[in-house]
Amino acid sequence: MKMRILPVIFFFVFLSSDSFAYPSSGAEDHTPPFLKEFTIFPNPTSGEVTLTLETTDPISAVMTLKVYSLIGQEMMKESINPFVGTKKVQLDLGNLPRGLYMVEISDGDRSRIKRVSVR
Repeated sequence: MKMRILPVIFFFVFLSSDSFAYPSSGAEDHTPPFLKEFTIFPNPTSGEVTLTLETTDPISAVMTLKVYSLIGQEMMKESINPFVGTKKVQLDLGNLPRGLYMVEISDGDRSRIKRVSVR
């Protein structure tokens, strides 16, 4: 009886490689992100969360923080004043219905999005 495990493993490794799954288009953007770090803690939450924002360069424009439902409904919007280095932002999500939400930080041109679960 022949074993066919090796070809199956080889096939799996071949298909799971990033170089095969996402070929490069040749035009890559090497611009560093405007936020070096963006975290939400605790996640999941039943109320208040802390967003930690760390910049790579000084932020000179007011940033916008938006919370969206998974169907795209804007649930919350706040402004974040310019800062340098690390900034912690408290956000109360306790008034939102249970579910998953997207938290977006934007400087007008670029944005970062993280998912948060409200229970």
